[in-house]
Amino acid sequence: ISAALFGLCFFGYLTVFGGIVMRRTRELSSVYMGKITLVHAAGQVAGVYVGGVLRDATASFRMPFLLALLVTAGSLVFFSMGIAREGGEEVAA
Repeated sequence: ISAALFGLCFFGYLTVFGGIVMRRTRELSSVYMGKITLVHAAGQVAGVYVGGVLRDATASFRMPFLLALLVTAGSLVFFSMGIAREGGEEVAA
């Protein structure tokens, strides 16, 4: 089950973000996709380190999982605000 969920979720957002970025900024889409990938990579590195520090400090995985939940929820809210602002219409680049 774990491997299936990982396969379904890992980098799946790039497909969605790629379409949104391309629709909004055709000329600079490669620059923005590069920035998105860079931030994703930095988050992967920082997430492992911070999760390990929290696990060592609390002797439990509860805090790292709660932090991951909060970051994910914040990302969903931020992403939803962008979709709502777009209003489903094409935005000129």
